[in-house]
Parts: sequence; structure tokens; C-alpha cells
Amino acid sequence: MGILYAILIFGLIILVHELGHFFAARWAGVKVISFAIGMGPAILKWQGKETLYALRLFPLGGYCQMADEEEEPESPRAFQKQPIYKRAIIMASGAMMNILLALVLMLAVVGLRPLVPTNIVADFMPDAISSQQLRVDDEILRVGGIGISGSGDLGFALMRSDLAEGVNMVVRRDGERMRLENVMFPSEEVEGGREIFTRDFRVYGNQRTVWNVMSGAFNDTVSVIRITYVSLHDIVTGRFALNELSGPVGITQQIGQTATQAREHGLGITPLLYMAAFISINLGVVNLLPLPVLDGGRLVLLGIEKIRKKPLPKKAETVINMIGLGLLLLLFVFVTFNDVFRLFG
Repeated sequence: MGILYAILIFGLIILVHELGHFFAARWAGVKVISFAIGMGPAILKWQGKETLYALRLFPLGGYCQMADEEEEPESPRAFQKQPIYKRAIIMASGAMMNILLALVLMLAVVGLRPLVPTNIVADFMPDAISSQQLRVDDEILRVGGIGISGSGDLGFALMRSDLAEGVNMVVRRDGERMRLENVMFPSEEVEGGREIFTRDFRVYGNQRTVWNVMSGAFNDTVSVIRITYVSLHDIVTGRFALNELSGPVGITQQIGQTATQAREHGLGITPLLYMAAFISINLGVVNLLPLPVLDGGRLVLLGIEKIRKKPLPKKAETVINMIGLGLLLLLFVFVTFNDVFRLFG
């Protein structure tokens, strides 16, 4: 079931991403030669008026092939013949559609919850330690260096903080901002001698209204975008090791575990929808990184073209993209090896 859910989730996210490029290309007047979801041999394909559509065997990746100057040098509908701003919109549209999809999924997640969680302390667990400084009705505004706008930010900020040393918080209490130093949380020792810390308070939930659901979904979407960027920063700076990254194998395993836990605890489809939104945002954010081969790298090349008043030489662009593709494939092999090792090691 985990594999089936993973195929459905990956398929939806890839479809939406490529549709972003497709519809933006159509809007810009660019001819789309072929549109495919998945890679490898075609399972289904059909020829449209000018586009060949295909569903391919492996549900990882996809493409939206547009006419270029090499294939149709005289065509005004070639991608390279379009103004830079139109090409930039086409390149960015895939990632933007992924983030829009995540927002729609978050609306469903928040709308299916009995209450919309906030960042205001409601009560404490029996063994609470943080209650020595936190109070009921405190609105938590910052945890460490991270601003808090909702429950998603709160969970991530606490997870990222060194709770063993205590965490600094900024709260709003009785209408005034207060700084709390070294707020402590209870810990327990788990298998392997590791010490884990737990949040020892609950937050209020607001009644579901159109506004509360929309604002909650927006805040959760922004929170996941921030989590993605902060996590990438933490990997680059060495806070987290590269081997903590997950690839398709690891994500499929996590999807399976999420589906099992949701079924066992009667949580319905909400956890899977949240995971789909999380993956969609990650794909969108990563695609906008200024790295060769990725959409963000192509946007950088368009920026260089804008500055130079002419594109880079075709040979230089090809070399840059080949180096980027090689590095991306190495990363894919590395994370897949790590996923398999964690699964069977």
C-alpha cells in the first residue's frame, strides 16, 4: 500500500509540476512537442493536435519538451524566440504550481481537522517543566531565532532547537512582549541511550471558519517552505549530515509508515494529504535552487542573458548543464544507497 500511495502522490505532484510548464508555454505561444509523466518506456501515448502525450513506466520525473531553435530554426514559436520574461515565467511555473498544489492540500488538511491549532498555550502536561516560565494564554512569537505564526512553525522550531540547553522564547503575555530565557522541557532515554525531549504543553484550537481554515492553511504552507529552506541551509552548513537526506526509496517508506499509523489511529487521509503537501513544497523549492539542470539554474542563465544582452554560447550552456546533471545523478545514487542501507541495514 505504501508503494501504491507513493505512486499516486509522486504522480500527482509531477503531473501538476509539468502542467505548470505546459500551460505557461501555451500561454506564451511556445509549441509543446511532447508531454510525459514518468520516465522509461511508454505505457500509454496519444498524439494531440501538435503535442505527443505519454504516460511512462517509472513514476519518477516527467518532461514538457518545447520547440527550440535547433529543431525549428524559423519557427516564431520556439522557446528561445520568446522574450526573457516569458521564458522565465515558463521555467518558474512548475515550481509555482507545486506550491499552489500544496496550498490546496493544506486547505483540505486544515478543513478536515476538528479545530484549527494556534500558537497559544492552552494547558500543560502533568510532568511539565516549561510551565516554570511559560503560562497559559501565552502566545508564542519566537522560538530561538525562528518566528512563529502557527502550530507548524512551533513544532519545527522546537525540533530544531537544542532543548538540552534550554531554548529562548519570545511570547505575548497580557498584551506585552516578553523574552523567556532557557525554557526547559522534559526528557527521557530511549533505546540506544539517546535522550529525547518532548513538548509538554498543548495549544488552543480555533473553531473552523472560512477565514481560520484559509489562514491556517496559508501559515502551514509558509511554514513548510521555511522548513525546507532552513533544512537545506542546515545541510550546507553541516548542522545536519548529508546522509540524513531521503530519496524516493526513503520517502516511499515514510509514506507507507504514515499510511499505517493513520489507519491504526483512525486519522483518515489527513496525514497522507499533509505528506503530499510537504513533498510538493520540497520539490517546488528545490527546483528553484540556482543549480544547473534545475529550473532555478535555468532562471540564472536567463538572468545572465539579460545582463549580457545575449545568451551564453550553446557549448558553455551544454557543459554547465552536463556538470549539473552529473552531480544530480551522483546525489540521487547517494541518497538511494542511504535509503536502502537504512531499510535493510
